[in-house]
Amino acid sequence: EFKLFKVGKPFLGEARPSEVRAECVVTLQGSRPEVAREWSEIRKHDVVFLLTIAAAVADGEKPDAAVPFPQRLGLVRVRGAEVTQVVDEEGHVFTGESENDQPLRGSLRKLELQLDTAQYHLDAQA
Repeated sequence: EFKLFKVGKPFLGEARPSEVRAECVVTLQGSRPEVAREWSEIRKHDVVFLLTIAAAVADGEKPDAAVPFPQRLGLVRVRGAEVTQVVDEEGHVFTGESENDQPLRGSLRKLELQLDTAQYHLDAQA
């Protein structure tokens, strides 16, 4: 799940927003232990990549090997974002910067993200 929750007004004389913040919810249920562990180690200032993928082939069909890799998988766009905080399903905030951080619990991770304002502006105009 992904949703924008804040798009700041542009600074005087600029067209792009002053900030763009989003929340991405990741469910670790059913993930292999090493994958869940990696998601649980994400902390403030880490960079994550957001992918937009549209199915390139119907279910059961094989992709055409002659098509370049991104098109074969249906990759539409890739965007980067900086993690500002991670919250588990019990509401514990983990930054990785404090001795008071508690280990994350449960199988749900909410990542609060800061997006690139210039790229957001370009995407919004398209």
